[in-house]
Amino acid sequence: MSSGAVLALEAAARGTPITRLALYEAPFIVDDSRPPFPPDYLAQLNKFLALGRRGGAVRFWLRMVGVPAPVVALMRCTPAWPKFKAGRAHPPV
Repeated sequence: MSSGAVLALEAAARGTPITRLALYEAPFIVDDSRPPFPPDYLAQLNKFLALGRRGGAVRFWLRMVGVPAPVVALMRCTPAWPKFKAGRAHPPV
């Protein structure tokens, strides 16, 4: 589901012995329905991580994929937020 679908596709493409995949809502943009990420997207994300601001990196990513700011604010109050920051869970897209 979501970013996990992308990771599963990448693993299969790299030769992981996968015989079947069930993918749901992979966050690919294949049309002009949203503007593309800015050219410095990866640099901005890496800056958050280099500064140890993992929560900032998660917030930045969620906003980039279109999650409304009030929803991101609510997500920060959930028990899952520490897992998102630690990289042990994938926020929904």
